[in-house]
Amino acid sequence: NNYDSNYVDYTGHVAQKALNITANSTTKTYGSTLTFAGNEFTTGIGELVNGDTVTGVTLISAGAVNTATVGSYDINPSAATGSGLTNYTINYHKGTLTVNAKALNITANSTTKIYGSTLTFAGNEFTTGIGELVNGDTVTGVTLISAGAVNTATVGSYDINPGVATGSGLTNYAINYHKGTLTVNPKAL
Repeated sequence: NNYDSNYVDYTGHVAQKALNITANSTTKTYGSTLTFAGNEFTTGIGELVNGDTVTGVTLISAGAVNTATVGSYDINPSAATGSGLTNYTINYHKGTLTVNAKALNITANSTTKIYGSTLTFAGNEFTTGIGELVNGDTVTGVTLISAGAVNTATVGSYDINPGVATGSGLTNYAINYHKGTLTVNPKAL
């Protein structure tokens, strides 16, 4: 009662709150396409307040296309959507997309020869798993070795061991080699 009060309006500023949005890291297999749904992200723990939400984020990565080769690629988040986001200073953090090698099966073709003859492999006596090669990649040759290929190999069955495939794009595959069988048949006498 002993004072004459004067009230002055506060003219301060309410600053935006920091909000961190991080793209989730993930993997895919070479030859496949990754489509982001927009919910593959996390926000900083406790940073969203007052019921504010982040419902979606634009996610882009050069590794998402089916032609992206084996390796690691950035996942770049941006353009968050949700409620109350004008109250935040958003800091976006990259994730990592790892493109893993695709399985490729190479099988030596089974064949026969006559005792006393020599079998020389051309390197094209193999098959690859149906549909396993993608993006125009090729296997043009395989090293083939068999103890039964020499002219002194006696009648019986011998493994044909494939290895060292050559071609294009093969660094994008985890190659599994499978044996074939060389059967040495008797010679007519």
